[in-house]
Amino acid sequence: MATTIPAVQGDHVYPITLIDLDLNGNVYYISDAYKSYTVGGNAYTELGAFLNISSVDDNLRTTNGDITLSLAGIPSSSTGAEVNYLNLILTEPVKGGNVVIKRAFMNTATDELDTGNVYTRFAGIITNFTINEQFNFISKQNDYGVSVSIASINTLLETRITGQKTDPTSRKSFFPNDRSFDRIPDLFNTSFDFGKEYTGGGGGYGGGGCFVADTQITMKDGTFKSIQDVKVGDIITSMKNDGALAPGEVLEITTPVVDTIAVYKIGNILLECTPDHPVYIDNKGWCSLDPHATKQNHNLDVSVVTVNDCVVLEDIDNSTTNTIQHIEIKQQETQTYNLSSVKDYHTYFANGVLVHNKGGRRNEQQK
Repeated sequence: MATTIPAVQGDHVYPITLIDLDLNGNVYYISDAYKSYTVGGNAYTELGAFLNISSVDDNLRTTNGDITLSLAGIPSSSTGAEVNYLNLILTEPVKGGNVVIKRAFMNTATDELDTGNVYTRFAGIITNFTINEQFNFISKQNDYGVSVSIASINTLLETRITGQKTDPTSRKSFFPNDRSFDRIPDLFNTSFDFGKEYTGGGGGYGGGGCFVADTQITMKDGTFKSIQDVKVGDIITSMKNDGALAPGEVLEITTPVVDTIAVYKIGNILLECTPDHPVYIDNKGWCSLDPHATKQNHNLDVSVVTVNDCVVLEDIDNSTTNTIQHIEIKQQETQTYNLSSVKDYHTYFANGVLVHNKGGRRNEQQK
């Protein structure tokens, strides 16, 4: 349906652009006219040729049509009631501001505006701006030009967020029973080296859960021995199912070379082992960083260890934290050691942290 604009039916008609510029709740009214006009109770400041707007595409169908608004000849300072547009751009949160561009018509014979026929032509959001310094040969001073990029509402709708976010809450809004994103918050706090090629084999952990050579093992008498120095037949400190400490005889030791090491930071403790090695977590039970590999390599069902989990320490006091503060993955070839079979209770303390002995005997029943 055609729209008849009475103002353009007569002679001596000149189009005027009116702009409503909303920056952080403060609305500024400007126009490309050469005198001030009041429309809808708002006085529009006349900027004349200093205000320029790129062309607006007119289409029968709804399309995006981003435009650029330019202000030239802006002085570095202002006096009286003048708006300091340079300071405005620099101090106000310009990006995200709302812009409405209107078309009005002036009678060139009388210089009066037909305020009863004002039409909105464009509405959009400021997405960017630039400031250019230039020399004014008339005033012999530097002034400035500002260009503001404005995206139409249609453009914003085209670039809206689609699909789902990569987090458990968003995933469950689509699939309530899906657990595939549950570990993402934990992985966010984990460092990985993606520059090393995956070598496979037992989950890349040498086929068994193991510790680095200088890991300190608590012996029966309360002394410590590096795991690389522990021998079959040594008596270490183990833990019963009821939480009581007990002696445990080392029956088997494995020494695989692996290419992936997990580093758990627990206060002043650094526990370095393969990601599939089970550690005991308070209120969760046996856990590892890679439960799938733990099941595959040790036939042991465990949960996922995460940052802020609490390990069980052999000796804890008020100055010692048992909370996992950080987990890091290191991709490097490492000689490791594991007390893969401990008599009776199948547990031992590595750097003071309660761990499981699961390693070489896949069919050994969990205790």
